[in-house]
Amino acid sequence: MKVLICVCILVALLAGMCCTAEGISATQMQQDEAGFMVYTTRDTRLYSSADASRVLCTIPAETVVYTAGVQHGMAQVRYQDMDGYASADSFLASFSSSDFASSGNRYYLFLDKSLFTLFVYTANENGQKTDTLVRSIPVAIGKRSTPTPVGIFTLGEKEDWHDFTHTSAPFCTAYTNGRYLHGPLYEQHNFDTLCEYSLEDIGHMRTSGCLRMAYDDAAWLYFNCLSTETTLEIVNKAEDGASENVQ
Repeated sequence: MKVLICVCILVALLAGMCCTAEGISATQMQQDEAGFMVYTTRDTRLYSSADASRVLCTIPAETVVYTAGVQHGMAQVRYQDMDGYASADSFLASFSSSDFASSGNRYYLFLDKSLFTLFVYTANENGQKTDTLVRSIPVAIGKRSTPTPVGIFTLGEKEDWHDFTHTSAPFCTAYTNGRYLHGPLYEQHNFDTLCEYSLEDIGHMRTSGCLRMAYDDAAWLYFNCLSTETTLEIVNKAEDGASENVQ
């Protein structure tokens, strides 16, 4: 009887501790519908709000957590029974997890170079493009001397940061040898060192063949589009009206 009472008290205490955690609600996270698995690359602070004003806890390195998405550099994260925010550059996609692979839609990427726009469509069970357009992403493409190649590619290796000769870019996803989809350029692995011109280049032919885009767009592709399962089709100019319905 005493043992049973002790167990009940312990359960009640633990429940009380969980209830004191402040942060966004499970309903806001929409975890069952939109969550996907990632893992931490280092010890990561979980904050109660996106302004990082209050620390809920520290998530240990190499811990698998759920995230509902990334916005303005902060990821919405569920860790244990706590919902909060953490710096998005602390995470990598969990490629080997079957939960991650089945947690969301499959996508088909279509780049119309003449529009400097990457269109994201849902893909069917065979990986083929559907008529459902879910996102359009403005990009910078390759210069005339180093053009973005035309063809059909499959997304490959992902890196939280990729180092170029003089700069680095976050959320890089390879699509062919030496060519990546990635975020803006930084002087260091530090978000205070943004190269402003790298955002101004979007909508122009300014890269060495990569597709450069805004931070949030690169993060969305990084976490949502699976390597080896996502097709990227690149054309000079769409001929079949594939992008006519874009607003």
